[in-house]
Amino acid sequence: MPCWQARLLTAALIGLLSFSALCDPASRNKPQARTALLIGNSLYPQAPLANPAQDVEDLVPILEQLGFQVHLLLNADQRQMEHAIDDFEHQLRQRGGVGLFYFAGHGIQSKGTNYLLPIAEQITQERDLKYDAVNLDKVIDAMEAANNPLNLVILDACRNNPLARESRSAARGLARPSRTPKDLLIAYSTAPGEVALDGEGRNSPYAASLMAALQTPKQHVLLTFQDIALRVQTTTRGQQIPWISSSLTRNFYFNEKDDFNQGDHPQGIDIASQVSSKQPTDAFSKHTPKHSPKQLSKPSPEAIPLLTIEELERPWRLPPEDYPEVIQDTLANGSVGPRLVIVPPGSYQMGSQDQIREEHPRHPVTLTQPLAVGLYEVSVGEYQRYLSAMSSGQSSSQRSGQPSNHKAKSLSNRPSGPSADLPITNIRWQQAVDYTQWLSRETGHRYRLPSESEWEYLARAGTDSRYFWGNELAQCTELPISHIDRSRKFKTNEIPFCAQQLKSLGLVRLNCRHCFSWIEQGKAFPVDSYLPNPFGLFNMLGNVAEFTLDCWRPNYYGAATDHTPVQFANCTERVIRGGHWNSSHLEVRVSARQGVDEAYQSDTLGFRVVREID
Repeated sequence: MPCWQARLLTAALIGLLSFSALCDPASRNKPQARTALLIGNSLYPQAPLANPAQDVEDLVPILEQLGFQVHLLLNADQRQMEHAIDDFEHQLRQRGGVGLFYFAGHGIQSKGTNYLLPIAEQITQERDLKYDAVNLDKVIDAMEAANNPLNLVILDACRNNPLARESRSAARGLARPSRTPKDLLIAYSTAPGEVALDGEGRNSPYAASLMAALQTPKQHVLLTFQDIALRVQTTTRGQQIPWISSSLTRNFYFNEKDDFNQGDHPQGIDIASQVSSKQPTDAFSKHTPKHSPKQLSKPSPEAIPLLTIEELERPWRLPPEDYPEVIQDTLANGSVGPRLVIVPPGSYQMGSQDQIREEHPRHPVTLTQPLAVGLYEVSVGEYQRYLSAMSSGQSSSQRSGQPSNHKAKSLSNRPSGPSADLPITNIRWQQAVDYTQWLSRETGHRYRLPSESEWEYLARAGTDSRYFWGNELAQCTELPISHIDRSRKFKTNEIPFCAQQLKSLGLVRLNCRHCFSWIEQGKAFPVDSYLPNPFGLFNMLGNVAEFTLDCWRPNYYGAATDHTPVQFANCTERVIRGGHWNSSHLEVRVSARQGVDEAYQSDTLGFRVVREID
């Protein structure tokens, strides 16, 4: 299975999850009890297995290091297994917290029921399974009866069917679960109905991948099992594809020792009500046009602190002598392409700690290669040059040799004309992609749209706040941000007066509805308006929202941790970023994101190009 399919599978399982924060600070730091029962059966008389006992033995110290109280059972018969499960239920009742059950050995499905095979019993006929094997439902029932907050069942138990010759309905592998109680995750070492590999070394491919993935710092449990799936698929060259079933409504991290995102998602937080991102979030969203941007789950305006003018310092400014060097590739007709800035590689934390489910979970991203990025959004003049070239049949195939770079120190070298320096809008996603492909043909370099992870890296520009200058949007003392829309509706004098104050102090940093820039035009501004961010990029926030390569998904579970865009078959919705001239202060944060239909066109939506470094 390709990586994007694994990411999509994980995202589908948790697409309804959204998070809420704990109100009690003391409960944030209170560790939850963790209890594990590990059973490894290798010495089967009929079909012995090499790895299970070794797998569970090697797993014990790892789980103990992660805070689990571990109970180990090796080569057990039916009575021993059932007594251990009963004791496990008792421990969960007493201790609460997180329960983990792991079984390695033979597992069989019969008539849709899954059985774990003990060692001593001589099970030769399928009808004996319900009497002499251990029904998996006993484990699930014990966990449900214990009423502890969260449970995990991990089954490396479908290596083959030792009753294959004597059985008519005992099928390959294990069956899909008939039920999954709340807050239970069941992980299978391979897909339902398929057979897992026992492995040639000390551990099975699944156990080895599990032990490695469990130790990843601050990784959500669902991402951990995605990691396991990818490791197993790689190790087995696609022969074995792990699978999970999840009804989790709580967060859990195996390894919480790393300080990444500390306190953001502590163990055991109740997840907010499971509402799909496609459901209306308020009474007005039901009237949203079919192809308009997806509605976001938004906290109240007061959820983001805003400082008054008296509390704000002068905003960060880039001295003219520190402007980055701009490069431009030569086009077929001898003119030059978009202005590009070389942005270095680096790492950052993608997403936010705000209570907006589309931006969870926060996760690390590392870009390992530098990137040439459009200094501005693609302008009307630049796009018209492309249309003219296409209409005239101009081709780069007549050119010979490698194109050269034209270096320009001046940032004022823009296309001429009354509207040429405005961002191009009202185009579809595919039209933006076509433009980048034309640039690639013209220049001999690979141009494209940025991936979503690249876009946020460029917008943050080395910062870790809601906006690249900090966590607050400028606000006038006499005009709270929660009153801006009302004042705008009734055309009061508060807004012009506040806008004049902010402009006099240099605090209007971008073009958006709550930034007081709309009072002048109420539409997009020229592409070089306002100050650039620390990477020297103009209008990453506000002005017009920007297309990315990624298919829309309602959260970051299964998201890449590098520059890779999320792509999947039959994708019709794309991620847009940055907000626009009519966006609220919430929608122009560096982490804000929305999804639109590929066919969506708007005067609020444009794009920026990136060029890969050769």
